[in-house]
Amino acid sequence: MKHCIFIILLVVLFNNFCVSQTGWVSQQIGSNNYIGIIFYNSNSGLIFGQTGTILKTTNKGLNWITYITNAPGPAKYGHAVSDSIIGLIIDYGGSYGYHALYTTNAGTNWIQASIQPVGQGIVYLTSIFILDRLNAYACGAFFTFIDVKTGPEGIIYKTTNGGINWVQSLRWGVNHTDIKFLNNNTGAVIGGGSFMRTTNGGTNWQLISSLAAGGRMSNPFQDTFYTFSDYNIARTTNYGINFTLYQTNNPKPLRGIYFVNSKYGFAVGDSGTVIKTTNAGINWTAQNSATLQNINSVWFLNKDTGFAVCNNGYILKTFSGGASLVHLINNSVPVEYSLNQNYPNPFNPATKIKFDIPNSTPLAPLQRGTVSLKVYDITGKEVAVLVNEALQPGTYEVTFDGNNLTSGVYFYKLQAGEFTETRKMALIK
Repeated sequence: MKHCIFIILLVVLFNNFCVSQTGWVSQQIGSNNYIGIIFYNSNSGLIFGQTGTILKTTNKGLNWITYITNAPGPAKYGHAVSDSIIGLIIDYGGSYGYHALYTTNAGTNWIQASIQPVGQGIVYLTSIFILDRLNAYACGAFFTFIDVKTGPEGIIYKTTNGGINWVQSLRWGVNHTDIKFLNNNTGAVIGGGSFMRTTNGGTNWQLISSLAAGGRMSNPFQDTFYTFSDYNIARTTNYGINFTLYQTNNPKPLRGIYFVNSKYGFAVGDSGTVIKTTNAGINWTAQNSATLQNINSVWFLNKDTGFAVCNNGYILKTFSGGASLVHLINNSVPVEYSLNQNYPNPFNPATKIKFDIPNSTPLAPLQRGTVSLKVYDITGKEVAVLVNEALQPGTYEVTFDGNNLTSGVYFYKLQAGEFTETRKMALIK
């Protein structure tokens, strides 16, 4: 009887472990808690770390290098409009609060924001948004020295000379947590259940709604904004006059949100939470992120290619909008590993790759390692990760899209345990 129970347990563990598939691939760079991620063009972006580390990529996240600045503290959030123009929110620690740094020459020189509140108190900035080389906004909270029990006031600052001087644009209400602009005139700020907007470049701000959630906003689309509370997401299609609150049925708190367009978006949160909508937030589907780390921020370059950053040095990437790229096409157990020639070959721009995963030993269900299928260019540089997960025995097929690559010879390599096989393919445009 005990033997039968053990066999059943093996089967359950096998199914739970092996059929789990994900379109997200993780890599670990150090042990830093990565708080935010932004891209300022289709190739280049930054990751902000809690210990002050800032990472940079110029090749769509294939490689991340340390981006050295003379920032006096950890970068909490940031915004950039080019490789040169970057703004950061810095935690100075202690009673100094959070302040801003600004550069217009790619970090060669940083301007420390001369942000001074009117009256005795401390400013804690939470978000920064850059319009161009000269104009930017920052928002946060002002705490008085007189009586901290009264709580914070929301505060907004603006610079018109590239961060050299900042003037108070608004001091009112509750703590502001995020600020976004559509253009030079039209912008919005949220926090503490309020949504405020300006239509004259921050000269005046108007309270529009008290239904807006807290946290942060997605990138806006005309008059459509998304924001989130701990578990739910709110949407407005008339610039905050009305909000619709959507329940995500997500059991973990959310930390970040990003929409590729007004209907197609992602939200991330604690314990590896990734949820996706394709109908403007009405319905949300949970995805397998292949991690249990807290995911703090998410960013997508298009519907398929996206990134998320986590605690403990983990960075996630997807080439498929979070959906698994690999499909089981035959669950008959192959007798050995094999990697087939891609078809068609040569191809333009997509091709299919088929491979077999056998069953090896009786203990394989509990010991099976990761199956990886990666693509390399002629110099040996990794250009795509097609599979990086545990797979049950069977025959699989994956589609490789070379739309973002140049014509040339590429190699694809299957690795599973001690088995390794590499084949060559040609992309001709």
